[in-house]
Amino acid sequence: MSEFEMPPPPPSQVPPVPSKRIYEIDSDDKAWALIQEMASNTAQMDDAVLEFRNYPVVTLHFEGEKFHQSMPARTMKALIELQNDVCRMYALAVYEDSNHPLSDEEKARLEIVFKVEEGSTGITAYIGDALKAFGTEAGKRVNITGRHLVVISLVAAVGYAAPEIHGKLRDAEVEKVKIREQNETERAKIQAEVQKFEAIKAVALSTSKGREALSIVEDSTKKIAQSVTGAEKVTMNDGSEITEKVAKEIYPRKPRRKYDQVQLNGIYQIKTFALEGGGKITIQSAEGKTFYAEFDASNTELKDTLYKGHAGVLELTINARDSEGSYKDIVVIGAKPVQAVAEANTSKTL
Repeated sequence: MSEFEMPPPPPSQVPPVPSKRIYEIDSDDKAWALIQEMASNTAQMDDAVLEFRNYPVVTLHFEGEKFHQSMPARTMKALIELQNDVCRMYALAVYEDSNHPLSDEEKARLEIVFKVEEGSTGITAYIGDALKAFGTEAGKRVNITGRHLVVISLVAAVGYAAPEIHGKLRDAEVEKVKIREQNETERAKIQAEVQKFEAIKAVALSTSKGREALSIVEDSTKKIAQSVTGAEKVTMNDGSEITEKVAKEIYPRKPRRKYDQVQLNGIYQIKTFALEGGGKITIQSAEGKTFYAEFDASNTELKDTLYKGHAGVLELTINARDSEGSYKDIVVIGAKPVQAVAEANTSKTL
């Protein structure tokens, strides 16, 4: 050891490595017990890690002629949307932005395994492995707190494992009024369900992104409930049932939103650039609005201009579809450096 090197501290002075509290979640009971603890502020979760074991699992058993040897397209679409919503929940947990574009590798880790019973009468979706990815990736990001990750993961777990809870308890205040009219057994059951609803709502609202997580799960629930058209009834995880009539009462269908073709041309800062999936970029307008857009990666001139302008400012020509300020299918079809645009305008005036 040279005279300039400090000797290592004695073992008693070496700072201990902070330990993580591990919560194993393998059932609804354990998930709800933890939610109740968090709702009553008796659980501090900043150093917590959730380990999901064979949970949650979404099971739907269909009864009806259309489901004897086939699966209606509407039901398949709801299951595909369930996969998309799990990806949105992951983006919310890891990047704190549900619209953040994911890499192909991330999407592969989040892939849900669907098991279809013989005769297409039952579907089981295993979501636990996807939730494990939440913690694996979020743990690598220093700005993600343990409580944020736990809240998002628990909202996803109980929401997907017991999708009927949102529909039944949407009008929790009405249920409270009805308690007086029920017998003692029913009253206790309703009170327990209302308490669950209020607990998960309190936990969700304890973080800045929890409300959005609850909204995403409810959106998935709505799509699943609306997909039961043609089934006499659908039996869920805990034995509760939804009929087509009840589904329509809980989740009445809204008129299809109409989108108009628009252009969002203007000066944008290029925030991120990627060639995965055909070309994706994140752009920010002068007003501070952020959009996730696609571009044709086979267009060499456009690709090179966007790449060279990465982290800089470009004038972009953008096609999109708009419905009352909500945009989708945003595609960049042209790009010019701002300096070139200014020079072109100057030459025109001369």
